[in-house]
Amino acid sequence: AGRTITVDTVRPTVTTVVPAANATGVAVGANVTATFSEPMSAASLTTSSVTLVPTSGGSALAATVTYDPATRIVTLDPSAALAAGTSYTATIGATAADLAGNTLLTARTWAFTTQTADTTAPAAPLITAPPANSFDTDGSLTLSGTAEAASTVALFEGTTARGTATAAADGTWSITVTGVADGAHTYTATATDAAGNTSAASAGRTITVDTVRPTVTTV
Repeated sequence: AGRTITVDTVRPTVTTVVPAANATGVAVGANVTATFSEPMSAASLTTSSVTLVPTSGGSALAATVTYDPATRIVTLDPSAALAAGTSYTATIGATAADLAGNTLLTARTWAFTTQTADTTAPAAPLITAPPANSFDTDGSLTLSGTAEAASTVALFEGTTARGTATAAADGTWSITVTGVADGAHTYTATATDAAGNTSAASAGRTITVDTVRPTVTTV
């Protein structure tokens, strides 16, 4: 019977890396990927051969390494968010091998820098409805307004939290408060962005709830 042997003396190469070498402003939640020139042995792509370390020095970050044979892409997924404003060095070790056992000629190493920390608070949100000093007759109030897109809007009556909502892409938000007792109620709102920065409080908006029907007292 015939015996077929495939000769493969070509070493694999890394064709593309993400983030790119010397990239800046990389998201702290980013993964690191590398694409190879040919199918690779998944067994050769592990946390020992695919690493990410702070460029300034230190141990390799805890991470999960996976290989997709369909795309020839290896992915390093850090177990925790990267530090902001920090340079990292990624390495694909020279032990990474193709299916025939050919290894990279040399390790592929590149560096990138994460985005700086966001310490800027959003602008104070606006409460635009109901109208200021208006009346409500059923104790159910829907307050709405605008804030930084995707920020978390928190509604307060004094220091008491009355609800939260996420501002839409156009900045609009609304929060409904039910069971509001009769009397004047003044509400303020704050906005918190994805980095955890919280705005100053909005201007107060006062609404008076009056659920008591009038009566004729004397005729």
